[in-house]
Amino acid sequence: MERIQTEKQYEELINRDQLTVIKYDATWCPDCKTLDKFMPDIMAKHQDKEFYALDVEQLEEITSKNEVRGIPSLLVYKNGRRLLIFIVNMPKCQARFPSI
Repeated sequence: MERIQTEKQYEELINRDQLTVIKYDATWCPDCKTLDKFMPDIMAKHQDKEFYALDVEQLEEITSKNEVRGIPSLLVYKNGRRLLIFIVNMPKCQARFPSI
């Protein structure tokens, strides 16, 4: 999963006419590392979406603007709009996105 490095890259990704899932995480977060084990399965079940990761400490302004209050979180975007926030509960991770 590609990591978002800049605000410009983030803006380009969320403004597409494509369902884009961004995983908000941090390198020190144990739940984030656990979620990483499940991400291949989640991505396989949701092949209609593109997945990216964003470090909340690296891009704090984006994290704040999107009101991310817990990590790991998965946010879904399309055409510049945030459509869904999914805060992952551990230890069991079942990311299911409603039809969007």
